[in-house]
Amino acid sequence: MSSKELENKSVEELKEMAKKVKVKGYYKMRKSELVEALSEEWTGSVDEETRVSILAEIEKDPKIYELRNMAKRLGITFQRNARKEELKERILRLLARPKLEIKRYERSSGPAPEKIVPVSTSSTVDLPTTYDKDTLQGLPVNPSWLSFYWDFSKQTDGLVDRFARENRPLLLRVYDVTFLIFNGSNAHRTWEYRINGKEKKYYVQVALPAASYLAEIGYYNDTGVFVPLLRSNLVNTPAASLSNRQEERWIDLRKHLRFSQTHISLASRPNLLPTGLSSLTTEELRGSFSSILFSSREVQKRTSDDRSKE
Repeated sequence: MSSKELENKSVEELKEMAKKVKVKGYYKMRKSELVEALSEEWTGSVDEETRVSILAEIEKDPKIYELRNMAKRLGITFQRNARKEELKERILRLLARPKLEIKRYERSSGPAPEKIVPVSTSSTVDLPTTYDKDTLQGLPVNPSWLSFYWDFSKQTDGLVDRFARENRPLLLRVYDVTFLIFNGSNAHRTWEYRINGKEKKYYVQVALPAASYLAEIGYYNDTGVFVPLLRSNLVNTPAASLSNRQEERWIDLRKHLRFSQTHISLASRPNLLPTGLSSLTTEELRGSFSSILFSSREVQKRTSDDRSKE
């Protein structure tokens, strides 16, 4: 069926035809898209000689007007401003065979892909099981949970294997070090977990949100002293609720200065916090607050007038 015959049909008729030939996403296509999709479904009527001839012409890098003629021969509708690569891709998509290594795109309501992507023949590459480097990293999962993962060097891995043969436990210690400079023994709280060094990851539930934690992997020596092998980065859990701070923050974009709690009492001597780009002189400061001072006095005057009337 030609494109002209399809264009004479209603949208409902086109959708019913698309449903019968199992065009993907037909129910959300516009009429022009339905005509194009159904035109492509009938390209099987093109004889093999024509198909081979068109493919041979495409290999010679034809000009855009030649591609337009090919598209018309195949019943492909296109806009006058269609680009050369777009026309070439649509023709190849219709006539493609597996031996041409052309990737067939699924139809959607969006714009057509601009490039022809060849089918990859490379095999799947597996990630290495270890990078032979001592590391212990922590990540916050949510306000109550942390995730730790680790990797061992060959020397540490040999030590862990020896502990397994001796039935000596390998431990993950998690410390609550909120507002502390940690020295190894001054944590607010300490949790200990027996781990399998080969699993290389562990999830820990912690006591408080908006707190700071770090972890160590180690073992107890013969005298009962904990010996750390690895120490993690500092992990900060997020807050479990919205902040209750109601302080207003303002910024002077021209001077790159930030200040807070702007009101009448600060108009003469504001508390400015430099952000590192510039600072205000006394004269500039007075000019910056002139509008604030004026508006504040106006509010005061109106308030006193209202009270006197009462």
